[in-house]
Amino acid sequence: MLIALALGTGCGDREGLPSEWLVPESVPGHLADNMCSIAFDCCDAAHIPVCEHPAPVKASGVAGLDAALAANLTWDERPLQSWIPECSVTVANGSYLPCSGATQFFYGAQPEGATCEAFGHRMSDCQQGLACGADRVCHKACDVPKVAYENHFCGFERGMWFVSCAAGLTCFPDGVCRPGQALGDLCAEAEPCAVGWCDEVSSTCVAGLPNDSPCVSDRQCESNYCWEGACYAGSMPVCGRWGW
Repeated sequence: MLIALALGTGCGDREGLPSEWLVPESVPGHLADNMCSIAFDCCDAAHIPVCEHPAPVKASGVAGLDAALAANLTWDERPLQSWIPECSVTVANGSYLPCSGATQFFYGAQPEGATCEAFGHRMSDCQQGLACGADRVCHKACDVPKVAYENHFCGFERGMWFVSCAAGLTCFPDGVCRPGQALGDLCAEAEPCAVGWCDEVSSTCVAGLPNDSPCVSDRQCESNYCWEGACYAGSMPVCGRWGW
């Protein structure tokens, strides 16, 4: 699959994009590129985690694209043309895309209040201008819930970039919140921890490390980001490892 990267196009610089960048296959690259641009604009850290680790953003975009195409959703190139990310909109709508205008890359026919299926970031079977929330319901773009309860959507796989599972739950690989293993319990990939991380040596859930603690891998840290041997978290989600 061809993934055209919009490299070199900073925030707000979307006028006159080449036609080959306005096709569905370009979405994963645009997502990763824009997150990097936002980080440079919105973060004061000396390093930009999203730019250093773009693979999860691209992978989630590819998975969402494939699912949206398989579901025969309607494609809309306008979000790519008009995407001017803003640091301040994350609290309102769980995205760096403004609420106004065409807000989904792929959309369906489900009206506000109807049940929905989320396929990736701004890819759902809700009508254009709406968003599929973690609660599996179509909402206005700025009314999506930020906390997911049992059997609700979560994670990059569902496009829930800023959604957290409720206490005692964790996001499973299929993008659904379910009860996780407690600290000290046995764990595995199919049985993830509700808090902390699964230690491969003991196969048990152990507590995550706070900022500035020594670390050797991202998953050891509460912030999910280990930078130069120490746990790190920025002031905004995009300024840290972003929970992947």
